[in-house]
Amino acid sequence: GLLAIMAIWITGLWLYIGWYGLTPLGEVFWIKVLLAAALLVLIVMLNRVTRLARAAGNPPPGWIPAAHRVAAALLVAIVALAVWAFR
Repeated sequence: GLLAIMAIWITGLWLYIGWYGLTPLGEVFWIKVLLAAALLVLIVMLNRVTRLARAAGNPPPGWIPAAHRVAAALLVAIVALAVWAFR
């Protein structure tokens, strides 16, 4: 999960700066950035909660699978918005 979000940020910044020269790309691009930020926060939170549960000898909380589904949906939306913004 963390590698995927890193790839999104790196490629997004590379496209925006390298190919578009900081040209304004509109609302779709900024929605993509907001969703990518939300996904980053979610992944960091999931990693932290899982690590803390493991350190305490407890199983991960029951909401973790639902959070993974939300993360997957966010990832699909981010990729779709990136395709739209960078077309």
